[in-house]
Amino acid sequence: MGGRKRSAQRRLAIPPPNVDLRAILNPSPERPASPSPPTPPTPPSPPAPPDRWDRSERRRWRHSLESRPRSPVVIPRAPPRRSRSPGMPPSKTRRMSAATQGTSGSWEDRVNAFMQSLGAPTPPSPPLGSSPGPSDPPPPGIEEDEEAFDDLKATPLIRYVAGKIIELKLEGVFQYNLLSLLSRSEWVAARAIELLAQAGYDESTLYLMATTQGGPALEAELKSAVFTGKVRIGPKPELLSQVLRVIEGVVKYFTAQGDESSSDDELDPVEDTTENKLRANRIQSGLGSTLARLASQKAQEKVENAEEIMPEQPPENPWTHMYDHIQAQSLKSYSEMKTFLAKDLLRIADDNISPSGKGFDIAQDMVLSLVLVGYRLENLQQLVHQTPAEDILPPKEGLMSAERGKRFLFHVVLRRLKSMRANLPPLSDLQLEYLVRKALTFVMRGCDKMPVQTKAPPGCNIVFNYLPPGLRESENQGQNGLISSEDYDQNRLIDEGETPKNGAPINAEDKESTDPLNSILNPQSTEASSRSNEMPSRKYLLGYIHLEWVSIRGRPQIYEVSLQMSDMSSMNLYTMTEPLMKASETLEILGFVRNPDRQEVYFVQEGLGCTKALRLDKAFEKVSKFLEEKRNLSTGENKNNGLILVCYSEEELALIHRTFEETGHKNLFIDVVKGFGCVEHFIDRNKSKKYFYGGPKFNVSGEDSFYQTELKRGIHATHSISKSKAGSLSQALEYFLESAPQYKNFILPTCCPSLSPKLLEIRRKLVQIEEMYHLEVYIAAQLKNQRTQLFLEGIFQAHMGKDIRDKPSVVASRFCRLLVEAGFDKGTLSRCFAKNQDFSINSSVFLDKMNMSQRLQVMDQTMRCIRLIQTYFQPQNPESDHQG
Repeated sequence: MGGRKRSAQRRLAIPPPNVDLRAILNPSPERPASPSPPTPPTPPSPPAPPDRWDRSERRRWRHSLESRPRSPVVIPRAPPRRSRSPGMPPSKTRRMSAATQGTSGSWEDRVNAFMQSLGAPTPPSPPLGSSPGPSDPPPPGIEEDEEAFDDLKATPLIRYVAGKIIELKLEGVFQYNLLSLLSRSEWVAARAIELLAQAGYDESTLYLMATTQGGPALEAELKSAVFTGKVRIGPKPELLSQVLRVIEGVVKYFTAQGDESSSDDELDPVEDTTENKLRANRIQSGLGSTLARLASQKAQEKVENAEEIMPEQPPENPWTHMYDHIQAQSLKSYSEMKTFLAKDLLRIADDNISPSGKGFDIAQDMVLSLVLVGYRLENLQQLVHQTPAEDILPPKEGLMSAERGKRFLFHVVLRRLKSMRANLPPLSDLQLEYLVRKALTFVMRGCDKMPVQTKAPPGCNIVFNYLPPGLRESENQGQNGLISSEDYDQNRLIDEGETPKNGAPINAEDKESTDPLNSILNPQSTEASSRSNEMPSRKYLLGYIHLEWVSIRGRPQIYEVSLQMSDMSSMNLYTMTEPLMKASETLEILGFVRNPDRQEVYFVQEGLGCTKALRLDKAFEKVSKFLEEKRNLSTGENKNNGLILVCYSEEELALIHRTFEETGHKNLFIDVVKGFGCVEHFIDRNKSKKYFYGGPKFNVSGEDSFYQTELKRGIHATHSISKSKAGSLSQALEYFLESAPQYKNFILPTCCPSLSPKLLEIRRKLVQIEEMYHLEVYIAAQLKNQRTQLFLEGIFQAHMGKDIRDKPSVVASRFCRLLVEAGFDKGTLSRCFAKNQDFSINSSVFLDKMNMSQRLQVMDQTMRCIRLIQTYFQPQNPESDHQG
């Protein structure tokens, strides 16, 4: 225990007790004869510490201190033990003596005495009563608050910036901590980044500024923060260039792309000077860098060991890539068949074969199955060519007993598909049979091997009628859509200016002047000339047109056109507009399906199949060609002086007229379509007869599909059946008239010319209704918030067709339309409320159009809508900003 204590004291440069210091400091090889010691020689002074305290230099300095010559220590003889006190145990006596020795002198006194023995001057003691001054600064390399920077860690940003620092100045705020795990360059980078964070520029802020403002703006702001003193670097201006270099590295870290920084460093070689070598040694001398190198070496060893353990990857087989390429080409060759299968799957709508809306996905799996079993389209075509037509497909039902053992190509393909089912997409037996039958049918059509039956089956009594109903000679008198032959002859004579049978000359038009005196001399001619909204007496061919549309942001978007002429020829088209293409949910509700492989949309409905939707301009181009053929190519009984298109509602009439003009077919109104008619106007002119048209409703009965329409004429009611929506309108008009429509009973009182003022007024109302869109949205939102019961009866009944809007939206739309019909468009309402804020609309303007039972149902919602108009147009209401 005593030897351990003495060795510790020697390490602390403290002389052990009872040891003569002069004997230690002045060693002599031989013991002198006289007891008086000789004069000790002057010991060599230790070298002064260097200015810069590097770890290696400090170690060399300590080594120089330890390597100076020392004299052997002469351990004197131990003094005699003191006698114990008579009344104290030995242990207590030993502890007391140790305590007495410990208090013999303070630590400072013993250190001062030791320093005096070495020849060093004694520091002056402070005067009595004075306050203790600041302690002497510690030697370089040892900070007082070393624990203040223990949390500095080498982040990727710090390591990147450290590699950009060329000169290191470890002074002031950058004083290096010997206990840090960072290298000196990483220490400088970490301290500078910490100063930026204290000034409000942490890493997240730097990243945000670099991405939003850019590198030059970030560098300018950081440097301005340094120059203005926001970043506190102390009173030493020589540290400024070091901080600016750190800022440049930070900016480059957040704005450089890829290995740009490394490439820049490689392009600028650094001279291999002694200074650079010393700098490299200093950078790599930190404990943190050493640990990082050890960790990277271990990680590299693990990667190498893992590579040795992992089996060597076999070389890529080029034949595999070739096989994949062949399969991709085979699948691409089935694109037309895939579309054919998808349309048919959407048409049948059988859950066992094709769930709803999954036609294109199942078609993709089907053609993929054909490719996986090795059938390319060329292979199927070759098999169909080599096989007789009667040996390809078996009959679906009623198989003859003699043909049950016959082998068809259908069975060969189906057996191959079932044998490799494990490698195919999940398809049921019904789907596989459907696939084989439809695929072979598709190929047979391309190879001209479809069986064509030119004769009717035996036992069928079929009479072919080459004239459609309404054009037979027996039905000419008052039963067709044309006026009678007598009227036609009369009109022809009028056009040619000839003399009819009664001998009175007739002019086609009144050539008199517009002198006001003519109204007195010939009032009939003036009345005839003022009838610009009436159709002249000619031979016209009637056509019935039905539109389906939805409103998107207040503007109608047409998606279906149904057209039927009086000669029973018809056309049904589905259209697509840009706003509809963007409304995916609306398309799905209406029954449209997208083809993911092509930019195509199909309309799918059970019983009608799958029909491709055309762009609006393409669809109306087909309609215009169809109408021109009916106008110009008709001969005999079908010869006419023009066409008249009849629709149901006034809104539908304005929409048809505007769409023809917007799609570039306004020239049709000159010589093809001479006029338009509206069944709704005809019903309003004959309110006493109580006509009612319920609109076409689609029905499916077995394998047949048709449209059923409810019709009422007074107390009589019936249901008409037709194959198209336009045909329903034709049957309804004949039911109301109790005969075919003619010039006197329908054309003259109801129809108007294509370019008449009446039709232009109807179009102007459509534009005014679209301008009320913001008011419509406001009323619908308020009605929805009020949660009141709404009725779609009478004037609030929705338009014909599928309306996907909710009740508040339908009520608001119908009310805005009623306002326009009553003369209160948006501009008129704004002027009325500007003059009188208490202006109100009388409810009788709307309620008088309905019977008593309908009035009682819709009276509450009508009054609510009138009050909402007042709140909308009040100046203090913020909603009135929508008026602009």
